[in-house]
Amino acid sequence: MSTESHSQSPERVSDLWFDDGSLVVRAGDRLFKVYRGILAAQSSVFFDMFSFPPSKDQEIVDGCPLVELPDDPQSVELFLRAVLQPNFFLPPPAIVQYHIIGGVIRIAHKYECAIYRERALRHLSAWFPCTIEDYIHRPPSARAFFDEYSDDGKNAYGLDTLALLFEVDARWCLPVKYLGMTKDCAVSIINGVDYQSQHYEITPDHKAIVTLGRERILDIEVPKHMKTLAAASPDCDEETCSDARVEMLTYFIGLPLRIQIEPWNNHWFNGDWPSLCQDCLTKLWKDYREIKIKLWNLLPEIFGLPSWEELKKSKKEALGYG
Repeated sequence: MSTESHSQSPERVSDLWFDDGSLVVRAGDRLFKVYRGILAAQSSVFFDMFSFPPSKDQEIVDGCPLVELPDDPQSVELFLRAVLQPNFFLPPPAIVQYHIIGGVIRIAHKYECAIYRERALRHLSAWFPCTIEDYIHRPPSARAFFDEYSDDGKNAYGLDTLALLFEVDARWCLPVKYLGMTKDCAVSIINGVDYQSQHYEITPDHKAIVTLGRERILDIEVPKHMKTLAAASPDCDEETCSDARVEMLTYFIGLPLRIQIEPWNNHWFNGDWPSLCQDCLTKLWKDYREIKIKLWNLLPEIFGLPSWEELKKSKKEALGYG
């Protein structure tokens, strides 16, 4: 026969403690009184878990069976809020902070809760898209992932995102994620970041991928871009164009490396070179468009990933669109 527990309880999370709840969930130092049927309906793992009759020695808390989860308590709380509070975790284009997305998807992925896993993947895919058009026109909801955090928080969660994408098998997001990390502070990439009493650091293999990718772009691809843009149009016969091209190269070389890495950045090229003749200016814009497309197409190769086509196929299998 089960017995009512009289041991000292962890802290109850008041707004996730429902008087008419049918199940108490414990994660770390937190207790939640929720609804067994709702969790079972959302998760195949919970459904199977709750299909077994309670054992005679199962602990009872506040009249309900206790289930202990070995997961991060913050992630469990965020997941339960997503399930039980309808406006807490809305789909895109709603703005949702990264720690919420990360917490929800980690639990949803582990416990096979498809609707919330997919919703989180849609948020991540908006920030780490598979097409150059979607990358250039990323919505405000995606750009706001890290806005509310301190610099250490942004760096920490930036590192955590890479681990998360592998953990939930969202590999189609990796080319853009790796690209972003080539622009991040090298010290945080190598040494990691301490944030809120936790150390965030990527694996040695991932450090090597980011470092080698950065070197490939800066040492091989960027010089190619410069050479292409500096070349005159075959139809050019204006002496002033030569000086203008030198001016352009000086401008490009003076850009911060994090901007040189990314030709889609608005600061990379503004096309405002009035000294160029019309033929050279036309060629310049054409070359610039081709540079952006070529580098985008190379991103998976640069970071040792499958082709964009393979990555888009994985995305379509997970989300229904590529």
